[in-house]
Amino acid sequence: MITLDGIVITVMMLAGSREAVLIIGLVMNLLHGMTAGVYLTKLALYVPQQKKCIVFGFGYGLGSIAT
Repeated sequence: MITLDGIVITVMMLAGSREAVLIIGLVMNLLHGMTAGVYLTKLALYVPQQKKCIVFGFGYGLGSIAT
């Protein structure tokens, strides 16, 4: 998934038309979301049940700020 995301980012940077940028941008955002969902879900597997929401929310927020 990360490799595919890297390929899509490269294609996005080389796209010449507005339509291509829009379509490739949508695909890129879907792949970013899938990657974030997978790693945050795996992260939440290793914490107690009472703290899963805090870990997921904090991880998502920190990832958004860092990006």
